[in-house]
Amino acid sequence: MHDDIIWGVLSGLLGNGVARFLARFRYVTVFAAVIIAIYGMGFVGAIRAYGLHSGAKLFLSRLLTPVGVLVPIGCGLLAIGIAFIVSIGTGRRREP
Repeated sequence: MHDDIIWGVLSGLLGNGVARFLARFRYVTVFAAVIIAIYGMGFVGAIRAYGLHSGAKLFLSRLLTPVGVLVPIGCGLLAIGIAFIVSIGTGRRREP
């Protein structure tokens, strides 16, 4: 119950700003930025958890696995879907 209230307040406060921000970019740009961000966060997380040498080795060993390829692609496609839905919802406003 409380999660729904918090979700509604956050989406009401942040929804329009995120919509205007995402509407400025092409879908390919959003997709590439999300994939780079996912890989970057995974790399930094592995280095933070295991140290520089072990973390980099672990990250590179899991980079080309099916999960290592499909999860970032799925997140990128999800971001494109959100950007598309947001662009429909905002529409182009005409100024007189």
